[in-house]
Amino acid sequence: MMRLITRTDDAVALIDGRDGRSLTYSELGQAITARARRLAGLRGHVVFLGADPTLESVVDLLALGAAGATVAVLDPSTSTARLAAWQDAYRPAAVLGFRDSADVMDDGSPRDPLPESVLLPTSGSTGSAKFVRLTWAGLTANAHQIGAATGIAPDDRALVHLPLHFS
Repeated sequence: MMRLITRTDDAVALIDGRDGRSLTYSELGQAITARARRLAGLRGHVVFLGADPTLESVVDLLALGAAGATVAVLDPSTSTARLAAWQDAYRPAAVLGFRDSADVMDDGSPRDPLPESVLLPTSGSTGSAKFVRLTWAGLTANAHQIGAATGIAPDDRALVHLPLHFS
């Protein structure tokens, strides 16, 4: 992630397929750094992020990682009832990016501090959905392996057609 934040060239890093907007690596790094500063109080906290495949969601996800939060990456159209049930069970310090809920931030002390990671929900096919924890280091290693196996180079951009919250 630090390479994304510190890369300063004007090559296109992200293109939003919905509206064609793009960010260069320089702009992406600046956006992540600025957003991470605003989210710095969430280090060690669980944060629920409704993540669409948009520039804003990618910046939020990477900024939360840079800020040291544990991010549950969720469908932004999650029903208010299901979101409320997860909030009762997991007590996140922030809830951001959901279509039917206002963003909520609580920068108090962490309830149950967790190492920096990403949480993805299971399908819930055996009852209620649970979260699987993936470390940022593990996600980075997986991304490098995918790049090596597919020949994706640092200056390439891959088409992402699955939702960011896909598990």
